[in-house]
Amino acid sequence: CKMSLKNYDTKNPLWILVGLLIPPLGLVLYLVWRYDRLTDGKYALVGSIIGFVLYFIGGILFRILLWEFFFQMSLSL
Repeated sequence: CKMSLKNYDTKNPLWILVGLLIPPLGLVLYLVWRYDRLTDGKYALVGSIIGFVLYFIGGILFRILLWEFFFQMSLSL
């Protein structure tokens, strides 16, 4: 008797957006779906990787701009 696996994969690329906006959730969704919903899991993983990179770059740029702002303020005093 063969077991039939149901495919619940929606192949919806909007999972990239979910992973992009909330990167830890995208990673968790990938880990949960990596066998059952392969394409959805990959979309969530891609979104979370892009999200982590963008948050990292944004954090660095924010700190640089903040540092420059406070440095300019200290020079004007």
